[in-house]
Amino acid sequence: MAAAPELEQQGQLEAITSLCHALESNETSMEAWLAAWLANVECLRELAKQAGSLYYRQRSLRRARHQQNRRLLHMSPGPQRQSRSRKILKQSFTLLPPPSKITAWRNASRAIDSCANYIIFGLYIGAYWDHVVFCLKPIAESGDGTWLTADMYWMPSPFGEVSMSLCSRPSLPSDLASAPNQGRIYNANRRRITSGYRITMTTRDPVEMPLPSFDLLELRWVLDRIARLAGIEEKCGHEDWEDKSEDFDSNADAERKEADAAATPLPQQIDNAA
Repeated sequence: MAAAPELEQQGQLEAITSLCHALESNETSMEAWLAAWLANVECLRELAKQAGSLYYRQRSLRRARHQQNRRLLHMSPGPQRQSRSRKILKQSFTLLPPPSKITAWRNASRAIDSCANYIIFGLYIGAYWDHVVFCLKPIAESGDGTWLTADMYWMPSPFGEVSMSLCSRPSLPSDLASAPNQGRIYNANRRRITSGYRITMTTRDPVEMPLPSFDLLELRWVLDRIARLAGIEEKCGHEDWEDKSEDFDSNADAERKEADAAATPLPQQIDNAA
């Protein structure tokens, strides 16, 4: 079990290196850096081909204009090279997962008011998930929609950088035992839940009380890790979170102390979780 199995894909570094060569740029935003490393290898290779083809056409056009107008060309690419790489990566986020995943996520996200678009947590546990203190990685679901399993992973604090070398491999620990602020969660057996803990969600009526959408959980799993590690909330702010952070921290501290004393349980199996 791993919090970022994508980093272990064979050929990942080679594909990203090819992308750097195609862009002739190594520095990029945190979001693009993380998206690239969490991407599918084949999609990265295709992105590198497209980026290289675009650069070749632009370079050929510049050479043609130079021969026509006898204008001086800069040996240094200038700041436009950086903006071009960011633009290509930003516009190509939809290429990073396989096309079948994009289609499934898009279709699932259209059902905004569907019960499958909801999941229930305890109060402070829900706040942890909403602010990406931990992430859920969907693992499997039954064909009849009566159960779904997901692994829980605590997230570390954001990296705190503005940009990063694209070829620099990120690190995401898979063995964290608590939140960065030492927040803890316990199961029904009074066991502390650590990274890699498997949760089973069940329902007796998948039609009237469906489980959360597997596709939407998968989409959240991909995007939440990027948002957390890139520090999106810290960069863009979260008004409700900022206004109530002090109260939340004090409430969380109180609940943690109570949990340590009485081992306040979290149901190991969440019934009718939607």
